[in-house]
Amino acid sequence: MRAEAERAGRDPGAIEVTVTLPMPHVDGKVIDQAEAAGVTRIVLSNRGTDLDSLRRAMDDFAAIHPMP
Repeated sequence: MRAEAERAGRDPGAIEVTVTLPMPHVDGKVIDQAEAAGVTRIVLSNRGTDLDSLRRAMDDFAAIHPMP
């Protein structure tokens, strides 16, 4: 993508890349791979059907992957 942006005369550093990943399957390795591929934002999805299950899933994720 960077090469295509350069060929088009665009600044590849100005392009943001977002991916959506399923929350239960995201770990440090996946995050590192996404970052190495140029991903600038990860949107986490969850199949929870109610607010309480979504909150628990987010709390569990945050406990494993604290923000810097």
